[in-house]
Amino acid sequence: MHRIVPVAALLLISAAIAHGASLARADDARDLRDFATLALGREHEQTRAGRIIKWAKPVRVGVLGERRGDVLPLVRLHVQHLRTITGHDIRTVDDGEIDIAVIVVTRLDRANVAAHAAIFRRLFRDEAAYEEYLGRIERREFRPICLSTLRTRGPSSEIGMAVSFIPLDRGHDVVYQCVVEELAQLLGLPNDSDEIEPSIFNDRSAHIDLTDRDVLFLRVLYDPRIRPGMGYEDVAKVFPAALADARRGLVRSR
Repeated sequence: MHRIVPVAALLLISAAIAHGASLARADDARDLRDFATLALGREHEQTRAGRIIKWAKPVRVGVLGERRGDVLPLVRLHVQHLRTITGHDIRTVDDGEIDIAVIVVTRLDRANVAAHAAIFRRLFRDEAAYEEYLGRIERREFRPICLSTLRTRGPSSEIGMAVSFIPLDRGHDVVYQCVVEELAQLLGLPNDSDEIEPSIFNDRSAHIDLTDRDVLFLRVLYDPRIRPGMGYEDVAKVFPAALADARRGLVRSR
């Protein structure tokens, strides 16, 4: 797994102080570091690392595949949860244009992915890039459990389209975790890290639901002060205020 850890913790704290961001308590430094790791790092695609990506437009989620009915109720439930967490307009649809395609496959391999080329190919700049990605799937360069990819809209860093493949061959718990984790990542927390705990984005953890820490970071991400295209230094300036508001919202929601 390829992962970018943006900056060492000491540099993160120093940069925040240099730009006038006061850390309200000791945990804020860790929260800033972990948020930056999830939001500014990229699990598989390093070329866009270092900028906030998120949805600015309403998000329509569609579930596709011959066995879509096996997963549709779970997707609907989790999308509703994400809408409550973030305050962003995200909902499932049965027809029309979709922004996030959740594609249910019997197993995650090149043949099953390629069967949905009409949708999946649209994420890539050209046929060569698409074929190269299929080759990486065939070589199992990615985590073989579930797979998601997104595309941003030009230089704006706003997410424009995303696809998530959910395989059924590994059992209910894996399907559940894939839906919960992948949809959350496709909102703009695309990285994983074994150093963030507790978190569903830690591949070594046993969590299959979003933890309070994951919910906190999703709330921060969709704070209006966190804008698409921001780099670390800009995020550090507004992070303490966004974090404080996210914490208050988390307490009120309990």
